[in-house]
Amino acid sequence: MRLGWKRVGAGSVASLMTLGGLLAVTGNQGVASCQREVAIMPEATVSESAGTLVFEVVSGGCAAAGAVTYTVSGGTSTPDVDFVLPAGQLLWTAGDATPRMIIAGVVNDPATEASIEDFTVTLTSQSQYIHVAQGIGRGRILDDDRPEWDWAIDGQICFPIYVVPVPGKPGKVVYSCDDLRPDPYSPVAINKPLQQATTLHWETLNGTAIAGVDFVGVTDQVQTVAAGATKVLLPVKLLPHPPGTPTRWFEVRIFGISQGVVVDDIALVVISGS
Repeated sequence: MRLGWKRVGAGSVASLMTLGGLLAVTGNQGVASCQREVAIMPEATVSESAGTLVFEVVSGGCAAAGAVTYTVSGGTSTPDVDFVLPAGQLLWTAGDATPRMIIAGVVNDPATEASIEDFTVTLTSQSQYIHVAQGIGRGRILDDDRPEWDWAIDGQICFPIYVVPVPGKPGKVVYSCDDLRPDPYSPVAINKPLQQATTLHWETLNGTAIAGVDFVGVTDQVQTVAAGATKVLLPVKLLPHPPGTPTRWFEVRIFGISQGVVVDDIALVVISGS
């Protein structure tokens, strides 16, 4: 699996297709015959001055009880120098489908460093009834001591699309990506607070997910970011699909920043199968 999920080809995306085999949500959650699917967001980026960096770990399929452990390794960043995050464990009880958070401390030093330094968190299942569908998350720290404003966009997982019957209305269903986040969004991080309002342009790019079929496409959308901001969210509206739809992906690209430099311009968004 490509760690950064950037400009992937068909072979790389094939490794994401385990997300397409999610089990349907039923009223029989937590029993031994079902399996929880767990995924960590592939990227999480913050400014060095943010203090913390949060990985969201989401789950779908059947809400069985179980646990995953996570280990941490430095990449271009150094543990206990640039960030602080010991290894740990995440637990779910039967029926609990809420996300879990892995929180790293970010060390703010006065040195001018590379625009992005990174580290990796890896999930491993510790339970028979938990399957890790996406187990690698890349934490990225933007240096806030550089003279320019640096921008980076993160990939996301819509995990999963549930098909939920509407009580009292036979034949009606509600399609949603996540109870807490109905549609996927791509966070854009900035290395330090903006001195003035800034505009960015963004667009969606087709992959195996197609604009107008799987999601509402965006072409050269202009987003205004207020002075003082260090993050902006770019939402994409998903379109409903029936059960049995396979995993698909598309990209979100940022460009045309009126203040600063784009250091990572493309995010991969995965829509898991239903």
